[in-house]
Amino acid sequence: MGLFFKLDFKKKKSDYKKSEEIPVVLFYYHNKKKLKISTGVKSSIRNWNYDYKSTRSQNPIKKSDKESKTKNLELVSKLVEVNDIIHRINVSGEDEPSTDLIKSLLLKNEYKRVKSTLTKVHFTTLFNEYTNWFFSDEYLVITQNRNSYRSALKTSFDDIIDFSNEYLRKEKIKLLLENITLEWISEFLSELEKNKGYLPSTINKRIKVLRLFKTWLRDTKNISFNLVIPKKRFKEPPREVICLNHKQILELHNFKEFDASNEKHSKYLVKEGTGVLYIEDVLNKSKRKSMYTNYEVYKDMLVWMCITGMRFSDTVNLTVLSKDFISGGDRKLGEIKYTSIKTNTLIYVPIVNITENLFEKYSSGKSADQYLFPLTENGNKISNQKMNKHIKEICRIIGFNTMVKNPDFGSDGLPIEGTDKPKPLWEWVGTHIGRRSFIRYHIEKGTPVHTIKSMTGHTSTRVFEKYFSIIKSDRMKSMDYGYTLDEGFSTIKKDVKQPKIKGGLTPRKKELLLELKSSLDMGIIHEEQWKKSVEEVMNS
Repeated sequence: MGLFFKLDFKKKKSDYKKSEEIPVVLFYYHNKKKLKISTGVKSSIRNWNYDYKSTRSQNPIKKSDKESKTKNLELVSKLVEVNDIIHRINVSGEDEPSTDLIKSLLLKNEYKRVKSTLTKVHFTTLFNEYTNWFFSDEYLVITQNRNSYRSALKTSFDDIIDFSNEYLRKEKIKLLLENITLEWISEFLSELEKNKGYLPSTINKRIKVLRLFKTWLRDTKNISFNLVIPKKRFKEPPREVICLNHKQILELHNFKEFDASNEKHSKYLVKEGTGVLYIEDVLNKSKRKSMYTNYEVYKDMLVWMCITGMRFSDTVNLTVLSKDFISGGDRKLGEIKYTSIKTNTLIYVPIVNITENLFEKYSSGKSADQYLFPLTENGNKISNQKMNKHIKEICRIIGFNTMVKNPDFGSDGLPIEGTDKPKPLWEWVGTHIGRRSFIRYHIEKGTPVHTIKSMTGHTSTRVFEKYFSIIKSDRMKSMDYGYTLDEGFSTIKKDVKQPKIKGGLTPRKKELLLELKSSLDMGIIHEEQWKKSVEEVMNS
């Protein structure tokens, strides 16, 4: 058994400069096995005493090193720690001081030491460790989160690190966990809001990362620190959720001038490549091709998302196999079955007339494993960025010019100047408007919330509620029932008091019939169901 210090050369000694700092390690020998123990100390060749055991002081580092006193004390401390472990093993007599046992007990000592002093570790050191773990493969395996979730938070990590480094330079202090006070948080949030011009929703992502970091420290290192976040300062004011209504979705679907089969489509062709182009969709084995214009495909995909509630990422990855027929029934009835890329959730959405027509249009002649919607001329899936760019122009051409005002709000709850000017609806259109339109339609239709969530794949009610806002018609409908006495509470008079109009229809019946006709046109109900419902309304 033996213990002695050595310089930990990684290459030939002759390859080092005499002034170059080299790590010092403590070697432990037992039964022809050796254990190399890190000391955290470095020494140059010039200042290293190779024959230190034969000297009176037995100091491995010479006095010529200005920090020799501190370094030698650290080396002695490590030597005492190992000797103490060996002594305790010998006294107990239960085990021999093997290299494996010494290594295990040293690690245990290190864990206890780190745990008791971790709050004194530099904040950025711990945060960098958390950042490395967050963007590692291990994180994805353990949390089952998607890479897109990490990507969305990357700039939040960067902002926290940048501010911490700037704070260190400005204050000239060692930033510890105990220094992450309300003052530090307030200064950080002020930097994000005033200097970077971030909106409350963006600032809340940075706050989220700090909270995730706090949880990680607690769970992995058993360390807690006080993270004080101003609760009201960055509360996001409610905003109107912009979507397409039932009539506008039908307008989109019924607009056929973009179709390659329509002779009028050529007037939308732009030579510079910013407008309508042709897309050739390769079919199965025969390698025959269907010809579409890109505006035709983009428009149909937008309609598809409005009627199915699918995300863009799920729409472009949809295959012909996704159609799930009702066993033994009408081949036109059934559901679209797919697994959400974002949440890995299996989702079913009923097929209606419009989705049936679109499915037949793009699946005809394809094998089950082919993508439903066409690929680009280079064989790639249509990009979200390109889709967003062109559907705005599509909606402008169709005439979605209703002026919509939806400002951004600052932390004071007031609209940010310049964002409170109304813009035409087509400027607000993006791929996610399809999902919002689907939810809005079913809210108005009265579909139970749990059914809507099952078709969109939402598990969180809080997230789901961000996809729609309560509008005037919702509030007015809430007065249709109850409070119908003569006290004046109701905004809607009883049907029995409503005046008759031509054909013997009351306004209420007329409204119901219009809703049924709209549902028939959109493909939500079939003709037989429509006839039955009309008869019920007329006889009520």
